[in-house]
Amino acid sequence: MKVTLNIKDSFYSTFMDFLKHLPEVKVEDEYSTISQWQIDEVNSRINSTSKEQYISLEDTKKSLKFKK
Repeated sequence: MKVTLNIKDSFYSTFMDFLKHLPEVKVEDEYSTISQWQIDEVNSRINSTSKEQYISLEDTKKSLKFKK
């Protein structure tokens, strides 16, 4: 069975420390769920793109349109 919990940031560390000590519980870090093929694809795209093709964060922010 898989369970997803929403926990306040202030309680997260304490709760995760508690869970890690339970042998029946497997804790998955939410940031480690990126599959290897996705990592490889991003790295491939980074390596195949020249620096001249990069767009700065500032320029990208200017082109975004936010809903109000």
